[in-house]
Amino acid sequence: MKFKQIAIENFRPYFGKQTLPFSTSSDKPVTIIEAPNNWGKTSVYEAVKWCLYDVWPVFDDRDNSINTEAIDNYTTSSTPFDVSVTIDFEHEKDNYRLWRSFTYSDEVNVKNPDSKLYLSGVTKRGDNIKLDHILDYQLFIQNLLPQEVSKYFIVDGDDFKAFINPTGSKTKEAIEQLLNLKIFDRVRQHLNTLEKEFTGALAKKSGSKDVKALGVQVEKADDALVKLRKEEKELKGKRDLSYSQYKKYDKQLQKATLSSGKIDKIETLEKNNKVIEKQKLLLINECSKRLSSFHTFMLKKHFNDIYDKLSAARKPLDISPYDKVLLKDIVKLCDKNGHVDCLCGSGIKKDDTNYKSIKEKLDTLDGISNKNEVLELQTQLKEIILNIGKQKKEIKDYEVGILKADQLLEKNNGVLKKLREEVDVNVGQNAASLASATKQAFDSYEKLKLNHAVLEETIRNRNDRIEIDRKELAKSLNVDERTKKLGMKADLVAKAYNAVENNYETYRLKKKKELQKTVQKYLFKLLTAEGLFKSFKIDDDYEYDILDHRGESWKRRLSNGQKKVLGVSFVAGLKNVANEDAPYIIDSPLNALDKEHQKNYAKMLPDLSSQLILFVTDLELADATSTLLRPKVGKAMRIDWKIADGNYNRSTFVKGNA
Repeated sequence: MKFKQIAIENFRPYFGKQTLPFSTSSDKPVTIIEAPNNWGKTSVYEAVKWCLYDVWPVFDDRDNSINTEAIDNYTTSSTPFDVSVTIDFEHEKDNYRLWRSFTYSDEVNVKNPDSKLYLSGVTKRGDNIKLDHILDYQLFIQNLLPQEVSKYFIVDGDDFKAFINPTGSKTKEAIEQLLNLKIFDRVRQHLNTLEKEFTGALAKKSGSKDVKALGVQVEKADDALVKLRKEEKELKGKRDLSYSQYKKYDKQLQKATLSSGKIDKIETLEKNNKVIEKQKLLLINECSKRLSSFHTFMLKKHFNDIYDKLSAARKPLDISPYDKVLLKDIVKLCDKNGHVDCLCGSGIKKDDTNYKSIKEKLDTLDGISNKNEVLELQTQLKEIILNIGKQKKEIKDYEVGILKADQLLEKNNGVLKKLREEVDVNVGQNAASLASATKQAFDSYEKLKLNHAVLEETIRNRNDRIEIDRKELAKSLNVDERTKKLGMKADLVAKAYNAVENNYETYRLKKKKELQKTVQKYLFKLLTAEGLFKSFKIDDDYEYDILDHRGESWKRRLSNGQKKVLGVSFVAGLKNVANEDAPYIIDSPLNALDKEHQKNYAKMLPDLSSQLILFVTDLELADATSTLLRPKVGKAMRIDWKIADGNYNRSTFVKGNA
């Protein structure tokens, strides 16, 4: 199956009919459609899903999916218009045209419009050919590419969760259909029906009354067994659905348990941070006090204190208008002459009261010398310097304390950020109710599992009893020529049925192992951190995981880019093992990938599918990735965007640079 082109009419930003061609070349299988965000890339992706599976875009997430300009024209003119998507594709050398549409009017439900689907053949000239042998068009598409696995082939590159979510029972059936496991079921049913028909025919051809009665008995038992098997199949479906629900609840409970524990850690860390902040504030205050007394102005203050003390000591000795030199001269003259006569008529005699007073003053002034002042200043400065060392150490200790507090806060905040990113508060708070729901889901599954096992045992017992009747019937049959041939056919059918039955499980395990091995090969080639991982595993429900060298699960711990690589690898492996020729359509394929992953991606993507359609922005087409992809690009298109009539956004498809 390869897409040749898509025509979009009055859908989202595409006014009128816009046609986008795709490359179908085996040598150049890549089609690139480039456009900035919000110009219509995702709308094409949505148009494909609507056309194939009648999946109308979710109205709540985005604007009305019917073109606004077309609606306004209808409001003005009341002329109905078509909303349609047409996909031309080829499959097994035949050309087909799939067309889904509806006519817009006031009665249309814009959130989920009813649409018509039509499938036709296409001539070389492009004319439609009616396909009388295909009655159910949707079933035809479903058989080509089941909707349940289409998310792996028509990929929203930003929806990383879709790549790693559990597959579910419907997706499991679709994967088994792709892997041709469902063929075994159909063959088994067909052979089983043939065997019953031949056995019944043998009984009717026998002339024996007892044999006929036995044949009727076997036929009735077979009918009852068919009903039981139908009941068993329905019960098995309910059991599988119940198991999926249980697994879903169980994983939510695990997440809730983790979240609950992380919420406790967050609260503890936040309390610790408050304590550390208070301690840090105290340290900052103490450090500030010491810093304020440490710098130069502190020394100035001490100098001023010293000078104030010296000044206070000298103040009482002020003997103005005399000065020290004059007083020394008077004493010297007195010592030499015995007296000093003053011009005013008074005099000073040696050893009299005035002489002794002057002498006493001089002794005191000599003690307050520059030398003594310097000595006292040095003493006090020395004490200051000694205290400065102590203060420096205290400041350093406080600064170290502040630094340690900052480091601890930074560490705690880093852990808090990571925890807040990982934690789901609502889920964590509902852990108790989830635990109850999980237990109920598990009990329901166990009950259905037990009922299914009982029913299987009942079927086995009845089948054993029928086998005894069949053998008895075989002994009693007449062996004429026609009956003999019929018996040979019945025997051949029985052997074929047993062969299919015996080989089914072997084939299933072989396919699963082949899928696991192929996905791991692609995955480890694409990952730049392949040294971290040991293996890729798939269980019986086709849920998959990647394990590290300690055997621990890493699927939930992968980065967004690694999740994308994991999803792409699974699709590549599935396409390879199933030999499925569906197109591989990826919206934003290189978004959220680092440069190394982008290069690995660009190298391998063209070889993963016979047709690869990529919707990209200019940022995704870096020089390195563009160079790697270019040799495989068969068509390069671009989405052009403009505002029409000053009100409407119009997107059209134009040729790009290959």
